[in-house]
Amino acid sequence: MQIDKHKLTTITTQLIHRHKGILAADESNTSCNKRFAEYNIPGTEENRRRYRELLLVTPHIEKYVSGVILYDETIRQMTLDGELFRDLLKRKGVLIGIKVDLGLEPLEPNSLETKTKGIEDLRSRLFDYKQMNATFTKWRAAFSVSDTLPSEKAIEENCELLARYARVVQETGMVPMVEPEVLLDGNHTIERAKIVTEKVLEKLFQALEKHEVYLGGLILKTSMVVAGSEAEVEASHELVAKHTAEVLKKNVPPHTGGVVFLSGGQNPQYALHNLNEIAALGPYPWQVTFSFSRALQAPALDAWLGEDSNVGKAQELFIERLELNALARQAKLEHGKGYISRHHSAGVRGLFWVLVLFIIILLIVL
Repeated sequence: MQIDKHKLTTITTQLIHRHKGILAADESNTSCNKRFAEYNIPGTEENRRRYRELLLVTPHIEKYVSGVILYDETIRQMTLDGELFRDLLKRKGVLIGIKVDLGLEPLEPNSLETKTKGIEDLRSRLFDYKQMNATFTKWRAAFSVSDTLPSEKAIEENCELLARYARVVQETGMVPMVEPEVLLDGNHTIERAKIVTEKVLEKLFQALEKHEVYLGGLILKTSMVVAGSEAEVEASHELVAKHTAEVLKKNVPPHTGGVVFLSGGQNPQYALHNLNEIAALGPYPWQVTFSFSRALQAPALDAWLGEDSNVGKAQELFIERLELNALARQAKLEHGKGYISRHHSAGVRGLFWVLVLFIIILLIVL
């Protein structure tokens, strides 16, 4: 089936905007309810709707967000005033994305590894989502990391599924986002994470080529190269950036439509600063930006707690987090935001040595 490359390139270019990112609001009901449980918020459909409404109606999110990835339940929901979320986003000029995988299942009986479900009826579901004004989609694969994992079988089967998915999505006129997530869980080193990420991306782009996926109309949603959450040492932002940049430049073809990062369980500040350092190592042959979930939403959820009286404060924190990440994807975080960017730190060091020299001269004169 023919692919409309011009249409796909147009959508991709709009998504990978130079000053914006993509909000991942596509947590499954189970995942969302787990987050709610941490705050004793009942995991009901209405509470999930209220929470998503809080995020999506936040004033001016379109300044920092080019697209939002929704979950099947969410794309069908509406605001309290009766406007469908998808219509609200379209009115704001924000592209509508949809998670189309159906979650994970064991790779084989009793296996600790997984593969992604949903390829069999994908085409028919895509048609429905396209009628709901979705222009891009997302499919996630997950790779556990240890001294022996992931296995070759897990990598090959999941990359094959990602490629088959991407081809079908492009044939329906939508942009596929492929997400091969290297999981943060575990005590693995950043060096081990780098090896796994390289291997996964190498196999992924081989599979995409095999299925003749148009890379200019595809977005890679990838993990940053970070140490496991239980590792003895948390890697510095500079080291995360160095390893991530090396892996991407080596394995992602220059004609790929764009690269976005998942936060994968990193706390908001760590993900933010890592993004800033990665951006500072550019330019890259493709645009690089964020597509975070928890790293954007956590402060808002902390403030909201399920109470209508907290909506205003939650939205303030949410828009602040969006603005900070929009700056970080341009390597423009400033000292006033609690972080000295690479560009500003050089200036601070220069002033420090000028001051030292001045004091030495003053002591000699005296």
